[in-house]
Amino acid sequence: MTTRKALFRKARRLEASVRTLVVANDVRRWSGTARSVPAWDDRNRMIGQLIPPGVSVLDVGSGAQTLRAHLPPTCQYQAADLIPGPGVLRCDLNHGKLPQIRARFDYVVLSGVLEYITKPVAAIQGLRPLAAHLIVSYAVRRPDDSRVARLAMGWRNHLTRAELLALLDGLDLPRWCLGTWHGQEVYYVYLDGVCDTAAGPQETTAPGVEMSDIDEWIQEGREAVEQRNAANDSLKRLRPLLLALRQAEKVSPEQEEAIEGLFPQPSAAEQSRK
Repeated sequence: MTTRKALFRKARRLEASVRTLVVANDVRRWSGTARSVPAWDDRNRMIGQLIPPGVSVLDVGSGAQTLRAHLPPTCQYQAADLIPGPGVLRCDLNHGKLPQIRARFDYVVLSGVLEYITKPVAAIQGLRPLAAHLIVSYAVRRPDDSRVARLAMGWRNHLTRAELLALLDGLDLPRWCLGTWHGQEVYYVYLDGVCDTAAGPQETTAPGVEMSDIDEWIQEGREAVEQRNAANDSLKRLRPLLLALRQAEKVSPEQEEAIEGLFPQPSAAEQSRK
């Protein structure tokens, strides 16, 4: 039975992969998403906290429009999606159909959208007339990710982190990483091409330093602290033994010098301060 279930799951995954290859937009799936709070709503909450008050926001691929609730109350929100609905601007990035807007927005958001786009570079370039600032998330392809698994998710492109950064840098637009959500990286891109830090969200790290770099340094620091604490414990245990051997003249001159280096005697001035 277990083998049969595994084969069934594999067949369903292959079916979903083929569907992604032949169907540009999974309208059935997105129709369901537009009616309920998605499992990835925390990503929208994170993005909402990155957007400053008092700006206008175009949410492309808005789904259930949960980003609206996470924005500062003074923001103006506009939904745009493949699935029609009250007040929703129609758009289809896979077919080059952009939302028809009356005035340019301050921000455009692609939250969990770029993976589903066949031509991500063209999609981002197409957004430039719509807003000055872009916040975009992306689930990069990890070394152990298979193409079939990503296709089964409905993802139509499969960029590694290096390829994603090369894509963003190739646009020749200022960008930086604002953070991560469940391994997905969230980027800010200034679509007007000249960095405007006053209007954009606050950086969470210096330009050129990625969040993954900081995580790696933190881990190195933790390991160093653990090693230091272990070394301090060892020194505490060894100190009375080695000092006693030195006092009993059971050590060689070289060993005595080494012990003195480990446990230097306080100077007269230091003793007086005590």
